Amino acid sequence: MKEILLYTRNNSFYRNFFLEAGYKVADGIVPPAARGYGMRDSPPDRVVVIEISDDSLEECSLAAGSLCGSGIRVVCVAAGDTDRVRGFLLHEGIADLLPAGQPRRLVESVAAMEDGAAEAGGSFIALDDCAARLRIMRSVAERFNFEFRAVGGIDEFFAVLGNECAATFVNLGAAGFEINRFIRLSHACGKLKLAPFIPYKDACEGIFVHEMISGLNRLTRVILSPEEMLSFMVGMLFRKSIMGPMDDLARSLRYPDSAVFARESFGRLYFTLGMEAFELAHVLGDEDHARMRGSVSRMQRALVKADGVRWLVRETGRVPTCGVSGA
Repeated sequence: MKEILLYTRNNSFYRNFFLEAGYKVADGIVPPAARGYGMRDSPPDRVVVIEISDDSLEECSLAAGSLCGSGIRVVCVAAGDTDRVRGFLLHEGIADLLPAGQPRRLVESVAAMEDGAAEAGGSFIALDDCAARLRIMRSVAERFNFEFRAVGGIDEFFAVLGNECAATFVNLGAAGFEINRFIRLSHACGKLKLAPFIPYKDACEGIFVHEMISGLNRLTRVILSPEEMLSFMVGMLFRKSIMGPMDDLARSLRYPDSAVFARESFGRLYFTLGMEAFELAHVLGDEDHARMRGSVSRMQRALVKADGVRWLVRETGRVPTCGVSGA
């Protein structure tokens, strides 16, 4: 049984909701950094909930970094999704942010992370030296049932690349990364072209001309910023997760043939369908009904799993940070 450790401004407000869901709950009064809260006190079956705000980020930073580094899941709640809050989460490698004051939603999100019912979707390989960013990427990938493997260098990247790889992510600004050597090795590795190759780089470090003319353009059409990469990852995985059950539901209801039911009034349906209204296929038999209930349940799980990482999704422009027609 997981234990929930609460460090919020009103622990009692959240406690009963977790207890009702079958969790053990321990309370904290002050942020863990101020009490010397350390990794040895934190078994992996704990989930730590920390309430943050613009004026408490420095106080929580040490504790959050220690906890995340030890592999414990940290979930933050905040009254506002501000730039400073987002910057804190990215710096500490915390994937989950939920609104403060909504305990049922928080409990639902924590419980969803224990749901491993769906089939594995493949594996992602990431070449990056930013531990905080890798923690976020791993959390996003694994909640949508993708295996995630982080590597520290070019040789290891190509050594672990396999046919089951669903996509590769490469930080062009990683320490020791050599773009020309990477391109040379990619020519001799047919497996790299079997899966999407997604490079990204912090815009503050600059995108240099040699990176665009080195042959990288033969592998990809874009170079994303880290924030764009995370947004892309969340958006794609969520759509993949929810569209499957939506498609199953549509098949059960004979959509798009039945799309008219979503647009017309009862009276218009009657006159539009004519005698066909009395000859519609039976969609509430045991088999169809069970299939639709299952589809709705899977859609609900996808929505809950995505709830904590919605803050990572950005409004997209016409082109990413650096693409074939970008800056």
